[in-house]
Amino acid sequence: MKKLFILSLTLLVSIFLVACNEEKDSDSAKKTEDANQTSAETKSSQPEKEPIDMELTLPAILFEGEEIDEMIADAKEDGVEEAIKNEDGSLTLRMSKSVHQRFIEDLKEVVNEMVEEVKTDEDFTYIQDVTHNNDFTEFTLTVNKELFENSLDTLAIDELALTGVFYHIFNNVEHDQIKMAIIIKDASTGEVIETFMYPDDFE
Repeated sequence: MKKLFILSLTLLVSIFLVACNEEKDSDSAKKTEDANQTSAETKSSQPEKEPIDMELTLPAILFEGEEIDEMIADAKEDGVEEAIKNEDGSLTLRMSKSVHQRFIEDLKEVVNEMVEEVKTDEDFTYIQDVTHNNDFTEFTLTVNKELFENSLDTLAIDELALTGVFYHIFNNVEHDQIKMAIIIKDASTGEVIETFMYPDDFE
């Protein structure tokens, strides 16, 4: 399960970087006409380039089986100034705080979209609601207890853990320091049926 989890996490990194690039390209295209009309005098008065004052190291597990050079190219297209491949297989990204903040805001949308997908997915018939705290360290699945206990499907739990891990890594939390709880609660009684802890229950 751990191997599958890591492969899914790696894929999510690739998708996220590509999606950010596509969004940035779309925004740039919309602004091209206005930019072309800007005078030389106006350009010279624009603020200087933001300083590189944010460093983020992504662990090697995110790049297993992936073309890291392609990820570096995607990251640079999305505003990352420097990308350094480390000897242990990790990748250090250096960027401005505003670029990193944009990553985090985009990631919040990714997590919220995943929560909505899990909540409304017809395959997860036992789920009635999904909530989370502000920093995505705790997710609560409110379920039909009987349907949950008769189901062997843990995909919803895996998906929530996956996006939570992804968010925290990009929020500059060391991978071995990430802690999350996924709580399963009975819809009719409010009783906690089971709690899955990351990383212990995902080994």
